[in-house]
Formats: sequence, C-alpha cells, structure tokens
Amino acid sequence: MTTTANIPFRFINGVKWAYLHRGAGRNLLVREKDYQLFENITKKAAKNYRQHYLKTQIMGLSANNNSPANLISRFTVLKRKLSLMGMDVHYEMRGGDILITQLVITPEQPVNNTPGLRQVVYKGRNWIADDKQLDKIPSSQPGKPIHVGINGLADSADDAADYMPDFINYGYPQDALKETENESYTLFYNTQQGFFNADWQCIQDSTGIRGGTRSARLLASAIRLAAREKLPINWTVHERGAAIFKQALRLLAKQGVSGLSDQQVFYANPVINMELVDKLRRQVGMRLSEKGHVMNELSLHQGAVAGNWISSSAMLWQNGDKGNAIARPVLTVATVAGLASTPGAVGAAAYGLSGMAFLGANLFASKTNRGVINSPGDALNHYFFNRKTG
Repeated sequence: MTTTANIPFRFINGVKWAYLHRGAGRNLLVREKDYQLFENITKKAAKNYRQHYLKTQIMGLSANNNSPANLISRFTVLKRKLSLMGMDVHYEMRGGDILITQLVITPEQPVNNTPGLRQVVYKGRNWIADDKQLDKIPSSQPGKPIHVGINGLADSADDAADYMPDFINYGYPQDALKETENESYTLFYNTQQGFFNADWQCIQDSTGIRGGTRSARLLASAIRLAAREKLPINWTVHERGAAIFKQALRLLAKQGVSGLSDQQVFYANPVINMELVDKLRRQVGMRLSEKGHVMNELSLHQGAVAGNWISSSAMLWQNGDKGNAIARPVLTVATVAGLASTPGAVGAAAYGLSGMAFLGANLFASKTNRGVINSPGDALNHYFFNRKTG
C-alpha cells in the first residue's frame, strides 16, 4: 500500500496535505486521507483513458490563468466543486493554492447516456454496440489498421454503430469493414441528442468555451494513450463528432502533444469548418487520410454555414489535388442549382428531382447526414427509399 512517507506535504490548520503539484501555476494539494485514491487513479491512467481523463482534469486545477476569480482567491477562501465523469472534486482556493478537500466517486451513469469507447461487432445482419465501456482503444492484428468512428446525431449507440461503417468504408476502401460474423470496429459514442442541446455542445467544442465538453476531454485522453502505444488508427469523424474531435486536438496541442503520425483521419459530413479542424490535425502531427473528406454538397449547414464549400477546395489544394480543388466549386454550384445529372431524369424532371433532393438534404438533415451523398440521386435514394449510398 502506498503511503505519503516520501511525498512532500504541509500542515494547514492542523490538517496534513500532500502536494500533487508544486512550481509553475498554482500549488495543488490534497488531504492526506484522499491521497491513496489519487494514487490509484494515477496508476490506472497509463492503461485506462477514463482514469487518464480524471487525472488530467484534477491536475488541470493547478493551471494559473489569471482570471478574476483566481486573483480574488489569493485573498479569500472560495469553495468549489468540479464535477467529472465518475468523480466530484471538492476544493478550496486559499492563499493562491488549490486545496482538494474531498474526492468523491459518483455512481456510473447508464451506458447509453455515457460518451466513450465501445466495441462494435457484426452479428446476424446488424452492427451491435457492446454494452460495456472499453478501457482504451484495442489493438489489432499486426499490419491491420484500427478503425475508430466518432458519430454525429444518433438515437442510441446501436443506431450510431449501424450507420458509421458506410463512412468508414468510403473513407478507407482499402481497409473496408466486411459484413461478416464477428467483424468489428471501435466506436467513440457521442451521446448528443436533440438539435438544440447538440448544437450548443457543438458550439462549446468548436470554440473551446469552458474547455469544451466532457466528451472532448475523454477523447483527448483516448487519443493520447493510443499515441503512446503507437497504434495505427483510422479515425472517421462524422457530423457533430468533428467538433468533439476538434476540441480534443486543441487540448492535445495545448499539452504539447505532437508526432501522432500513426493515426489518420477522414472527415464525414462535418457540420463545422473542417479546414480549422485540419489545422489542429497538422499541429499534432496526425495524418489526413487519402480520401480526406466527404460532404453533402446539397447541405446548406455543411456548405454555407460551416464554410465547407470553400474549405473543401482549400483542403484539396493543400493535399496536392489541384485539379479537383479548381473543379469542386463549379460542381458545387451546378449541384446546388439543380444542374447535376440525375439518372433516369431529363429536363424539367431533373430540376424537380434535384429540388426535392435539395429540400430533403436541408429539411431532413438528421437523416440525409447519415449517408454518403455525392449527388441529388444519392440524397433521394437515402431519404425516400432508405437505400445505402456511396
């Protein structure tokens, strides 16, 4: 059993406190009675991304950001609580130091309400998400890449598990998943549901407000542990999942993480500006997949609001595909204007079907965003006939 015999400590008002951090930023101390719990978290953090997340958040309390609250706390005692996934951290800001008064383990939430890593397995004729959370991204057979998907809006983990393979296979055709018994991939389940709630969380992660969401902080820990093991990961980031991914990369960049060349990413129907995400991707040294991205050219949210009609061409140019970078804007205008060809339709019928596809892509985005949409015909097939596209 670990003791605090060799741990730096000090007495404050007759209470013994162990140092967790001294030096740059603020001193961080915890009551001696809770030091063992923190030590257990530290030991597990090397192999469990959720424990790594807890440790990172607790140690982050020592950061000195010179906020008004921090300046005031140098002269007053402010009692606060940091609510984490699986733990509440009660602390005081006293004399410029952070004193953790209590670490409280909280009950686990139902797995379908909890973001994080889940194993997905093909059984029967469906992709099924395991009910148990993974401790980390599992390794694969030698020479075989590891697919990890981050979903956008989904009704449940099984819902996300079912539609993500289409994007994974489109982004990585050379390593496509097969619909054979016990084929598997890993899902970082994004629990965001409901447009208003999901959009607010998307804004939080896209802008970094208040450090982003818990999901992004968990994902940052999962990426970091995978990097330590040099796992060859193919990330497929879908829709609002791009915001979670962006904030995770932002957090890693702030921590000085780089050299993630064993990992690569494919953006699928992102609803935030993917060029800004890609800037952070380059900063941490992660690779862009050969296909790079796919987006629904009919979507005003993906194209105009997120700015991806422009960013799509910019990313193609940066990756050396200058021909498509120049042609993409022309094709986009043609598609949105209803001029793109629709199989089996000519003249007014083509315009009519294109118009229906355009309305469907924007009025029913929660459905059409789940498919690979490369033409108005794809949008119609996916929305009206529930056929897989891509």
